[in-house]
Amino acid sequence: MREGSLPLERIAMLIRGLRHAGLCVLYQDRNLDVLLVENPFDSWPDAAAIFAEGDAAIFPGPTSDLVISAKRRVIETGEAERVEAHLEHGGYDCWYELTIEPDLDAQGRVRGVFVAAANITEHKRREEVLKGLLAEVSHRSRNLLAIVQSIVGQTMRLETDPVDFAAKLRGRIQALAITQDLVTQANWKGAGFRHLAAAQLDPFTEPAQFGLEIGGDDPQLLPNVALHVGLALHELAANSAAFGVLRQRHGSLRLGIDVLDDRLRFRWDERHAEPVAPRDGRFGSAVLTQVLPSATQGVATLEIRPEAVRYVLDMPRG
Repeated sequence: MREGSLPLERIAMLIRGLRHAGLCVLYQDRNLDVLLVENPFDSWPDAAAIFAEGDAAIFPGPTSDLVISAKRRVIETGEAERVEAHLEHGGYDCWYELTIEPDLDAQGRVRGVFVAAANITEHKRREEVLKGLLAEVSHRSRNLLAIVQSIVGQTMRLETDPVDFAAKLRGRIQALAITQDLVTQANWKGAGFRHLAAAQLDPFTEPAQFGLEIGGDDPQLLPNVALHVGLALHELAANSAAFGVLRQRHGSLRLGIDVLDDRLRFRWDERHAEPVAPRDGRFGSAVLTQVLPSATQGVATLEIRPEAVRYVLDMPRG
């Protein structure tokens, strides 16, 4: 407080009590000369500079003009205002909420303004993080809905029986849900391939006597890639459970992902213990050879023979 300026000793004592509340308090007269400043923030200049230069010492030009204009309106109208003010300190953005209250004399005339400033930088940062998360959720939701729409369309075209349609669609949606859970648990960073493979095979692989081998690398798949690889695993496992090794409980099943520079190669190699009778091949071939390569910008090959099923999906890592 500037000595001899105003009889503000009592007010200053009360204001000092707010120090631990994280507030900075100022008093300015009608000319906006600073008569009192308590508890200036570390990102602000010291009290001497604020006394000498006022708001111009604290905030950069445009922000200073904004703050000064608000204070002048309070002096003219006698109505309180709130303003958010920004400055850069140490390479970081800092934000403050200023509550500007008029100081009225006995006749109700404004003789100055009290300003209570709160540092809301952390609140602003959390707000920005939340906005980013909401945008990410919206983006991923649109991607997931597009995948669901594609699956529904393919299933409708290939399944004429309502019971088969419902069963296959339910299985594919469940496969997406399994992968989505893994991605969410990893804070949207993706899913490890072996963890994903185990989760997708779990509904089909009760303890059985056959050779199941998950080899190759164990890359962390980005969310979009994980969704599509999870769907491929489901389609292949569902077919195997209906016709192949997972039904026969004999033979061999080898699957994995190989990391090839900036690409990934997913492979499924299933060898039947007994030949499987020829079938129409629709078990998911459209999803495996059309939907997934298109969605991942990859290339797929699918071989279905009485003695084996082999599938390869070559795609970019991202």
